[in-house]
Formats: sequence, structure tokens, C-alpha cells
Amino acid sequence: MSTIARPSLLSEEIALIQTRFNQSFHREEKLQILSSLRETCSRAISYVQHNKFSTDPSIHREVQKLTQILDARIPLIFEKTIQHMSKVPSGLRNQSANCWANSLLQMLKAVPSLGEAFQVFALEKKERGTSEEDRRLGRELHETWNRFLSEQGTVSSVDTQRIRLALHHFFPGHFSANPSSHEDAHEALICILGGYEEICQRRGIPLSGVYQGLETCRHYTQIANTDASPQPRAYEVLVGNNTKLRTIENQILLEPRSHFSDLLVKYFAEDQEMPQHEPVNYLGADGRAHQYKPHRITRRYLQTPQELVVTLKRFGQSSYGELYKIQDNCSIPRYFTLPKEATPSAETPVHYALDAFIVHRGYLYGGHYVAYQRQGDTWFETNDASVRKVSESEIDSILKKSYIHHYRKVDRIPPPIVAYGVLGWLSQIFQKVFHFFKSARLFFA
Repeated sequence: MSTIARPSLLSEEIALIQTRFNQSFHREEKLQILSSLRETCSRAISYVQHNKFSTDPSIHREVQKLTQILDARIPLIFEKTIQHMSKVPSGLRNQSANCWANSLLQMLKAVPSLGEAFQVFALEKKERGTSEEDRRLGRELHETWNRFLSEQGTVSSVDTQRIRLALHHFFPGHFSANPSSHEDAHEALICILGGYEEICQRRGIPLSGVYQGLETCRHYTQIANTDASPQPRAYEVLVGNNTKLRTIENQILLEPRSHFSDLLVKYFAEDQEMPQHEPVNYLGADGRAHQYKPHRITRRYLQTPQELVVTLKRFGQSSYGELYKIQDNCSIPRYFTLPKEATPSAETPVHYALDAFIVHRGYLYGGHYVAYQRQGDTWFETNDASVRKVSESEIDSILKKSYIHHYRKVDRIPPPIVAYGVLGWLSQIFQKVFHFFKSARLFFA
């Protein structure tokens, strides 16, 4: 006959397991503790079943105590704690000046389509690198990525210096191997996506969802006929003084010089004169070369995008070749509607919600990168190893200086009480009441 443990020992064991669970900060360790807790609770259930009709007062009290513990469904509560931890981002230790790699890795993890591009790039270098060094660094990239994916709710053990060294090798001239050298997270993203595009094109792999088919139409004004040869371009024949070029784009690049909605409209329908473009020679529909000057550019997606990457140009270069940081504020919204000119079906509004972005704080050669991501209804700031929850009002303030953004398509934009907070909603109500009474001259009677 099997021996059932005494209730006092079971109670003490469950209490000890609870303490260990609450003191642990690692998801894998919590899972092991949860497994031990389930086993102990199983033994407690057996004890209760064998002794529930006992007349011994001490045993009866212990049976009641264990029954309360089991009725509280402790394992289920702990499982929910672990599920919550899986939604909390992992911090990344910063070794010298690798905050750019930390923030980029956080965004790649938060955005599956971008993470897919990074994984394909790393796996290709690991398995099909042209040299032993290619394959070794590709293997390190792939292992670093998989380890970071498996870690949740803790400070990751990933060393992002490996990412710096790998990018220094695969993209010579773009990144320094020196851990104290400041790099651009956007440049790293563009390099990775460029390598990913080349791999997909060579192997016939479909591009991830962040890539969108875009039709760019340039409208020209004819200046004069010419006997010169037409400009050697992918599109040589003008039809109705227009050229159309279809490309695959992975982002919208804007300059933070005005309001976001104005920038977006301008991107898809640039109506102003463009004096910076010199006249060019094109082959007209009549078969003769004509001189034209571009005066308008319009862009339109071939299909409605399911997600968008929007980047504000934060670094510029003067006419003398000097680099500088663009510090202009630009109120980036958490929700927006794509301009009707940008979509195939202009009649149906298309809405997007922000779910991840990167900020560059500071100046050109002494800044710091911080990443933000939304998990459910909660925003998190991942500032190297530090991870904290951020309110929506603080997010709105931080977005004025933001850099790289990822939006996903949503069915609707929440009303102001959800999108901008209760205070913003009350402020709008107060303003409406104020203007009503002012118009009725009640304040000035």
C-alpha cells in the first residue's frame, strides 16, 4: 500500500513552491516550478480523498486547509502569470554603444514580418554562406535570434555585439566592429531587408507582408522637341505625358517638416513644382524624342496593405557633405487613415494602428536608441535591459521625436475616449460646452 505524505508536509511544500515561484524572474524556471507544483497538488488531492471522512481533528483541519488551496486553483493562477510574462518583452544588456542593435532586435521580435526577414537572412548565411566565416557568423545570428525569441519577461542573455560583428562582416563599410561606435538602426534594417530581398529573388521565396506593390506615376510637361537620344531608363515611352513604374516597397520615408497627415498626403500626391529636377529626354508616343520636365508625382498601392513601415528622416546631409540630426517635432498618431488616393478602392477608408516604434534620443554622434511596442492594450518601453509599462499619454509625447514605426491594418479607429484617454475626451466636451455658452452670450450678458 502506497504511503500518502502527511498534510503538514504537503502544506509546507506548497507554500515553499509558491515562494520560489514568486521570487523567480525567469520564465523557464517558473515553468519547472509550476510542474513541481502540479505534482505536489496531485498528491494533495490523493490525501484529501483518502482522509476526507477522518474523525481526527488535526487531520480534518489539514484536509480543510488543503481543500482551500486546491479550490483556489493555484496552478491555474500561476499558469496565467506565465502567460502574462510571455507578453512582457525581454530586456537586452547594452555593451558600450549597442543600443541601436538592441532597439532593432526588439522591433524585429515585435513585428513578425520583419522578424521573418531577419531569420531568412541569418539562415541563408548559416547554410549557404560562401565562406566558412560567412557560415560561422550566420550561425551566430541565427542562434542569437532563436535564443532571444525563446526568452520572455526577463533580461535576455543575448549578446548583441554578435549582431554588430555579423553586420560588419556582411555589409563592409556600413558598420564598425568597435562596440563604442554609434550606428544607425534604420540603416541596419535597410541592409537586412536588402539582403533578404536578394535571397527571395534568387530562390523564388515570396516576400513577407511588410512589402507592398506600389505604382509610382510621374507626370511631365513637354518643353520642346529634340534630336537627342532618350534618357536610358526602365520606362522610356511616355503615354499621355506620364510614366508609370511598379515597384515593391518596404516602407514610407517622410521628412518631419510638417503635420503627419500633410506629409502622408504629399507622399501619395506631390503636386508642387519640382525645380530640382532637370529636363530630361524621353521617347514620346509618336516615336520621337521630346524634352520633358517632371512637375508632379503620385503614388498608389496596387493592393490594400495589411501593414506599413513609416520612417521619419531623422538624419540629413548638407550641400557640403556634413551630416546632421533632424530634431523637428512631428506628431505621429497612434491611429491614422490612409489617404484615399493611396488605395485601389478609394471609396473604402483604410485604418491603421501603431504597434511598434523606435526613438533616437540626443544628437548625431551621441544619441541613444529606445524601442516601444504594444502588447494587447499595454505599451512597453524597452530601454536596453530596462523594461517598463508606458501610458498612452506618454506614448503620444514620445512620438513627437520618433524615428521608425510599424502600423497594422485595423477595422476601425477607436473613439477619442479610447484613442486619446479620458482627460482628452473630457477636454473636448468642456470646449464644446464653453463655445456653446459663448455663442449664446451667456458669459458676457
